Amino acid sequence: MEKQEILNLLKNKKELCKKRIDLPQHVDFKIVGKTLVMYLHEYGLYQNMQYNNAAFEGWAICLKTWLPELIEKVIINGEIPADKSKKHYQRFLYRLNKFIHNYSAWASTESYKDELYNAFEANASQIVMNTPLKSAKSSAEKGEAQLERKYISDHKNSFQAMDQQLPVRLFKNKISENTSITPSSYLDIWGIQKDTLSIFELKLPNNRNVGIISELMFYVNVLTDVFKHRVSILKDTKKRSFNQLYTFYQNGNCKKIKGIFLADDIHPLIKMALAEVLSTLNKGDYGFDIEYSYEKVNAI
Repeated sequence: MEKQEILNLLKNKKELCKKRIDLPQHVDFKIVGKTLVMYLHEYGLYQNMQYNNAAFEGWAICLKTWLPELIEKVIINGEIPADKSKKHYQRFLYRLNKFIHNYSAWASTESYKDELYNAFEANASQIVMNTPLKSAKSSAEKGEAQLERKYISDHKNSFQAMDQQLPVRLFKNKISENTSITPSSYLDIWGIQKDTLSIFELKLPNNRNVGIISELMFYVNVLTDVFKHRVSILKDTKKRSFNQLYTFYQNGNCKKIKGIFLADDIHPLIKMALAEVLSTLNKGDYGFDIEYSYEKVNAI
């Protein structure tokens, strides 16, 4: 079954027939037997993970959820890019490695096996995460930054610590531009409640990409690696309440990570089967207590 046939099946679902649904231009989809084979073009490998052409995790989760009678397994294949050093591609390899381990019961790759081995198995480098260098701007800007501040203001009394814009960038051995593995990115909101770390991926109504899944999954995986001490934090800082997160990390008090989609509206493939999509996500094996959920937040 080819890409257009798969799209037609989705559009013919009664929950989706009046929704605007499309599949990304730079990802090919094919169902062979009971296996969805995704083929990623180079263009998407160089894109930010929030965009549809790069968000392979989101598409795999959504299509497996919507077409369970047709899809039992998912293979993620694709092109090997000309420039392997680009940070978005290096982050893609980290994401893919995590995805096929977290959902090993049904997800795998053929094209990228050697790439993953060379990037992780054969590389004994210590991976470290950066820390905030400065405080968040005291004057809230329009859009997501303003909504982040409002959400924190409304909910901070329920958390021992809560803040915004946590930098999540990975490096080899030490923090420098020359040792960076992934591009700069920022976790929107995080909070600590007893033995639980909650991390929030916030989107405005005009951003309804499937990539919200890929982004939150990346942050969940990195923070899981941090609290399992597979990714190190080299220094503390009081910027953006990081000292409280650092103490939580050092003490080994984190027993659970909650990943929360925070949005007023989301992509129809997520929204119209929300419980089922969350169920698919929550059946992953992260080697840690992980729980995904959705919280509706009204845009300002």
